[in-house]
Amino acid sequence: MLRQTFFSSLLLLVFAGVSSWLVIETSRPKRTAAYSGVTQDAKATAVTITTFTPTGILRYIITSPTARHFDNNTSIITTPHLTAIAPTGSNWSVQAQRATVKNNKVHLSGGVRLHRPKSKTNQALLLTTATLDFDIDKNLATTTKTVTVSEPGTDNYIQGLGLRANLNKGTVQLLQQVQSHYEIN
Repeated sequence: MLRQTFFSSLLLLVFAGVSSWLVIETSRPKRTAAYSGVTQDAKATAVTITTFTPTGILRYIITSPTARHFDNNTSIITTPHLTAIAPTGSNWSVQAQRATVKNNKVHLSGGVRLHRPKSKTNQALLLTTATLDFDIDKNLATTTKTVTVSEPGTDNYIQGLGLRANLNKGTVQLLQQVQSHYEIN
C-alpha cells in the first residue's frame, strides 16, 4: 500500500511539474529562428507607415497586411508595398515578399520589383531583382544581385550584376557584367 501511494504521489508530482513548465513556456513571448535571442514585442495588421521630412514633405509610404516588431527595434513586414516619393515627381513603387526594417534601412527580399511609371520627362521603368537594400534617408536603392531593367510594353531590357539607383534623381546604374537586348520597332 505504501509503495502504491509513493508511485501515485510521484506520478502526480511529475504531472504537476510538466504542467507548470508548459504554462510558463506558453506564456513567454515568442522567439523566432531568424532572430535568435530576440523577442517579438508587437504585431500589427493592415499596416500603413508614412514618413515625412523634417520640413513636413512626404518621403515614403509602406503598406502591408502584417508587420511584426522585435525588441531589437527591427520590424519584419510581409508583402510590403513601398512608395518612395521623389522630389522630381517621378515616384517609385517597390514590392517584395518580405522587408526587414531597422532604423532608416529597409532590406527587401523575394521577387523585388521597382516600378517608375511613365511621366512627361521619363520613360516607364521596371527593375527586378532577388534582394534590395533601400536607404530611406538618401532615397538610395542598392543590391549586389542580378538586376533586370525593362521597359514595360516592350521586349527591351538591360541586365547586370549589382545596382545603385538614386530615386531622388531618377538615375539607375548597373555595376558590372551589363548586357542588353533592344528591338527597334
